[in-house]
Amino acid sequence: MSTADLNALVGIWKLVSWHVVAKNEEPQNLLGTNPKGYLILTREGRSMVLATSDQRTGGMGDTERAALHKSMLAYTGTYRIEGDDFITTVDVSWNEDWNGTEQRRHFRIEGDRLLIESVLAPSIVSPGTIDFRRIVWVRETGSNPALGIDSGTGTRAAEEHERGVEDDEQGEGDQGRPGDVPRPRTHDV
Repeated sequence: MSTADLNALVGIWKLVSWHVVAKNEEPQNLLGTNPKGYLILTREGRSMVLATSDQRTGGMGDTERAALHKSMLAYTGTYRIEGDDFITTVDVSWNEDWNGTEQRRHFRIEGDRLLIESVLAPSIVSPGTIDFRRIVWVRETGSNPALGIDSGTGTRAAEEHERGVEDDEQGEGDQGRPGDVPRPRTHDV
């Protein structure tokens, strides 16, 4: 994968759909028709996923808490790219059995959508069966720091960075607008 392709993958992705596909069966909306969740892929190689069902209800009893656990998925780890796959080595997960495993995902980007399919594996929802997940994410508006997109305005941070460097050379510094969070200065934007 080229650096440009990796840059396109980096960012914050909002969950659109999460289907479980088992042999000889129709795809199932594991998390409902309007699931909630995010996938975060950093330039430094960290991935974080949180996905929940659209039908969750709260509760503190054992039954309610078990239902809440069954209606979610969450994990994080370091990832690497191999061709059209990204592989996450899980270090923290909602399911201790995933810790230390590698989660391989085939992916492609179409416009602002990230299309992912997992490899065939033992089902996480139907023990004793084999399935894969087909997941669609949409890029969160302005969430590609690898390309220097400012999430608040959609402008290129590189342009502001260059302006800030010029100001610094004149001794004025980059004060920004009131309430702005200072941006780190790097030369590899």
